[in-house]
Amino acid sequence: MSNAGIHLSLNTGIFRKLILGFALGLLILGGATQGYAASQIHNWNGYLDNGNWNDSYNWDTDTVPADGDDIVISDSNYVMPIYTSALGTTTLNSLTINAGASMTITGGRIDLTGSSAVNATGTLNLAGGNLGGAGTLTVSGTLNWTGGKIDGGGTTSITVYCT
Repeated sequence: MSNAGIHLSLNTGIFRKLILGFALGLLILGGATQGYAASQIHNWNGYLDNGNWNDSYNWDTDTVPADGDDIVISDSNYVMPIYTSALGTTTLNSLTINAGASMTITGGRIDLTGSSAVNATGTLNLAGGNLGGAGTLTVSGTLNWTGGKIDGGGTTSITVYCT
């Protein structure tokens, strides 16, 4: 068989509309099926007084932080958050531990992708698990590193105060 007699002619206006419609459909369906969403800011309130990171009532949004979210831990009269191995890996855009607040990691893994901070008089306790990612962690407060590891391609900057 010969292809010599086949001629294909497309109306470019209709063709463009079909391609754009198809591409738009892929973006919409791809985004919905992949679970892409804007990052959300979660503030720890610790209302249940149990330190459980994975309990939605301990967060101001009444939802547990998801990958890509921003976390803010502030001083409160409640138990501070504890991230455990049962939680597996969470990839956060940022983690901010404010003055007077603390957070403990005993297991699992937290990866940071953006700029994060342990502010003056804030405390991060790394007692197990991993803290990593490609982001930057600036520690102006206290880092108690008694277990676990810090790894990944990111940067950890620790301000040292001497008298």
